[in-house]
Order: sequence, then structure tokens, then C-alpha cells
Amino acid sequence: MADTKSNGVVESYLVAYNAASFVGWGYVLVQTVMYLLENGADLSGLFNRIGYPLIYVQTGAALEIAHSLVGIVRSGILTALMQVYSRLLLVWGTLYMFDYPEIR
Repeated sequence: MADTKSNGVVESYLVAYNAASFVGWGYVLVQTVMYLLENGADLSGLFNRIGYPLIYVQTGAALEIAHSLVGIVRSGILTALMQVYSRLLLVWGTLYMFDYPEIR
């Protein structure tokens, strides 16, 4: 927390946010491993299996910018903005700017 003493509501929210992120990434990981076990090195259907969950989980990270803006985390806004923007650019940009079947 930036300048405030311990706030139970904020701490509870951050724990819930991180737990949801953990569950989301865990789901993507499990689905990826299951896909690889079923299909081996053939990645042609991997996007159909994990694409949208991956996009949703990564887009949820945009809340980190808001967390920094309102001061509930210590990271600077510029740092959060650069980190989240770069990840979103990779996910959204790669998947939607380039329409190659190999990517999707």
C-alpha cells in the first residue's frame, strides 16, 4: 500500500485479484499440458484450446495499471503501464494484427 496503513478491504481485494489471476494462468497451463499430451508437437489446434482464456487472463492484468493509479500498490504508474502494455501488445497484436493460421 502506498501511503496508508494496512487496509483490510484493499488487502482482501488484492488477494482475490491475485488468486483469480493464479487460477486463470493455472487453467491455461493445465489446458496447454493436456493439449500437448494429446497431440504431441502438433500445435495447430492449441489456439482453439487456450486462445481465449489466455486473452482474458492477460487482459485482466490491465487492472494493475488501475492499482498503481489509485495507489494500492507501490509500483509506479509508468512501470505498470509499460509492463502491461507490452504484454497486451504481444497477445492482442500477435493474434489479431497478423492473420496467419500458424498463430491461430
